[in-house]
Amino acid sequence: MIDQAKLLSSVGGSLPVLRQLIAEFRQDAGPLMDELAGGVAKNDAKAVHRAAHTFKGMVSFFGVAPLAEVALHLEKMGASGDCTQADEKLVAFRRELERLQADLDTI
Repeated sequence: MIDQAKLLSSVGGSLPVLRQLIAEFRQDAGPLMDELAGGVAKNDAKAVHRAAHTFKGMVSFFGVAPLAEVALHLEKMGASGDCTQADEKLVAFRRELERLQADLDTI
């Protein structure tokens, strides 16, 4: 669950600014998810690392620790060059991302 008050505080209390950041996140998340999933499917460690690292930064803003943790695991897999367990983490990542998207719908 996201802390709406903390998010609002991080943008100076401006709901329009927060909504704009959420819109930008949503716009970027789709193509980035495609890149991450494609990297996992192709066992492309560099793509997994790059996409997971970017996602980790994006979701950290929203303060969603479980999602950031899964992104970190995927990032480390990509960095190590061993993505053999990435399918499992990708499922968890999608699930947590859907939760974040649902929470963002309430703002």
